[in-house]
Amino acid sequence: MVRALIALALALFAAQLGCAPGESLATASASAGTDDTDGTSTGIAAEGCGGDATGEVFVYAEGSLVDPSDPDRALWTTPRQACELAMIVDFDVAADGSIYVLSTAFLHETACIGACPWRYELRRLSAAAAELWTVDFALPMHEPRALRAVEGGVAVGGAVNLGADRRPWLARYDHSGALLWEETFAAQGQVTAVAGGPGDVVVAVGQLEDEDGDELWAVQRSADGASDWSFPLEDAQEDAALAVAVDAAGRVWIAGGREPSSDYPIPYYSPDDEYAWWDVFPESFTRDVATDRPFIALLDPQGSLLWLDEPEPSAPTWCTGQAIDLLPGGDAIMGLSWFGAAAKDVYRYAPDGAQRWSVEVTPDADAPDYVDLDALACDGAGRCHLLIGGHVVQLDDAGAVVGALAPGTAGTELALTPTNAPRVSQWRKLGAYYDSWHFPPPD
Repeated sequence: MVRALIALALALFAAQLGCAPGESLATASASAGTDDTDGTSTGIAAEGCGGDATGEVFVYAEGSLVDPSDPDRALWTTPRQACELAMIVDFDVAADGSIYVLSTAFLHETACIGACPWRYELRRLSAAAAELWTVDFALPMHEPRALRAVEGGVAVGGAVNLGADRRPWLARYDHSGALLWEETFAAQGQVTAVAGGPGDVVVAVGQLEDEDGDELWAVQRSADGASDWSFPLEDAQEDAALAVAVDAAGRVWIAGGREPSSDYPIPYYSPDDEYAWWDVFPESFTRDVATDRPFIALLDPQGSLLWLDEPEPSAPTWCTGQAIDLLPGGDAIMGLSWFGAAAKDVYRYAPDGAQRWSVEVTPDADAPDYVDLDALACDGAGRCHLLIGGHVVQLDDAGAVVGALAPGTAGTELALTPTNAPRVSQWRKLGAYYDSWHFPPPD
């Protein structure tokens, strides 16, 4: 199973598309053929999108926002050109119900391999998903990968790609799309998650890169972008921070993984098809998920480390702390993700570092062992919504499963509306070509 998935990932990262930049989407149509005897695709028919039998692989797809109670009706769909793979990188719902969406799309073709057209876009949508404005990110190559709605606008973080040099980048936009401030940091690394906090501050976490490996890093910026504090965890570990939340007292909760051995693409199960999709974006889009141990850490409002704990996961293979959010009383809920088991560990921690409980949550009885916990969000009633393998599973504050929504959506991100209704971003395949050598069916 794992060999098959790795072979697929390598093939997808070597993807080559054969259609021209700027080609109208109206000129492309696709239908995938499937050989039901072995579960592998036999190819596609797509105007303007080529493939051959030499083992080359390409995928093109679109992303959308959906209401999990009605997953077949898209609230909004990513704009895309023919033969592009478009995806929602992150999104959040503001207090007024409007939606901030960060999306990306790219094209691969033989003539431009390694430098194909690629773009990131930030949008604000109304509560009814009408587009209000768009910000296009230009060169030097901004690679935004996380956003959160904050007071009066949105905070966005990621990296600026200067070729061999990738530097963390953080920005804040107002509700009309005007840039209020931005900062590109001197060290190499990236921002992987952002959050707002009391006093209208913005907190970003990620990792810095040096000759000794990666180190956990967090910064806080005031409403006008002024520096409040910076926290590097300089020790013998290699660390990857993947999620952050700020509580009412201004303390910063961080989840991630320690001792990452490599950058791996993130697997997740697509119940709409017969296999696991992998993220096929370039390496800069992947998260450090090949970690030996998950961690949860708490910083005080001045950016000093209060404590760090490494919970013992039930399935430690490639394990990481993937998502974190806060309950009304101030405790934190952290979800883990890993290969090796469909059940995912979820923990509740108190601000003093005590682990109140842990539970294993399985999204569906038939879920394979490569499903991913992608996101979680807790509401004001103490219910937490977990996005696992495309299923929205609801837990109460004692860790009991109290509901589930929309089995079958290929979800990647989750946020709650002001009325605590979940919204999910997902993507669907529009076409793919590969041969059976690259893609044996799952065991």
